[in-house]
Amino acid sequence: MRRVGTEVALLVTVLLWSGAAWALTPNAQVYELTEEASLTAAGALGSEVSVSSMIGFVQSGTALCPAQFATPARRAHRGRYRGDIRDLGPVCTVTITGNNTVDLATGLGSISGTFAVLGPDPINPKAVDAPEVPVLSGTFYGNMDFSPAVVAGMPYGTVTGVLTAGAGVRVPFKGVFLMPFDAACSWSGSDDRDDRATSYVTDCYLNYALSGTPSVVTVTGMVPLTPAQKAIDFPTARFDIYFQQ
Repeated sequence: MRRVGTEVALLVTVLLWSGAAWALTPNAQVYELTEEASLTAAGALGSEVSVSSMIGFVQSGTALCPAQFATPARRAHRGRYRGDIRDLGPVCTVTITGNNTVDLATGLGSISGTFAVLGPDPINPKAVDAPEVPVLSGTFYGNMDFSPAVVAGMPYGTVTGVLTAGAGVRVPFKGVFLMPFDAACSWSGSDDRDDRATSYVTDCYLNYALSGTPSVVTVTGMVPLTPAQKAIDFPTARFDIYFQQ
């Protein structure tokens, strides 16, 4: 079936007021590692209910990644100009467990869940796996619009919402959820391939520009996934998150 809102079970939304300033580039990116989905009879075509687990990265100096918690990203031959924030400087690692319901007739739905920003495990200081100990945790909630995927067959949707950590941190956000697909992506510019002038069928994400409130996505092209954007060789859905400034 269409992997729509299920892959989005990651973050959240509430209505955002007009005139707010937003980051122009993603402050965070998370990648879906697992998802369990089921169908219900709700709605004209039914709904999809899912639970997802994700892991990703938050830009240093933001409310969810104080500079003292940020570390240089592990260099895993990511390539350049792919929209991966790990290439832009130190990051914090974040995990997300999300629950969402999507109407398969409209693509609209709600989402909620928990997140944790993680630090290294002190009992294994030489570990090379992902950080494990929460240094900041919280919840999120909101709504999503996956009508581009459900109605128009485009591999993306938008989310707006709020993340909350304790009594002192409340971060409105919006974002774009990108579902991987196969297409003839072209390598271009400075890249890590010798065949970057060729086109061939591979795993791709859409390139886009984000503007407006509510969010307006303008598709500008396609870009191949890198090995660092896969999990045990499965292409992962990617969620680009923009914080309110």
